[in-house]
Amino acid sequence: MHALVWNNPKVHTPDREKLWHACAEHRVPLSEFLDLRGFLIRVDPC
Repeated sequence: MHALVWNNPKVHTPDREKLWHACAEHRVPLSEFLDLRGFLIRVDPC
């Protein structure tokens, strides 16, 4: 399991962190989705 930490700068203040939890199978596609939009901050293992 992984925690994808992200933030939409158009909606959230810079200190706001949102989480999506993803299994190993979905970590890469979800990370790419967030990164493409400039939302991904980091990926933490759970």
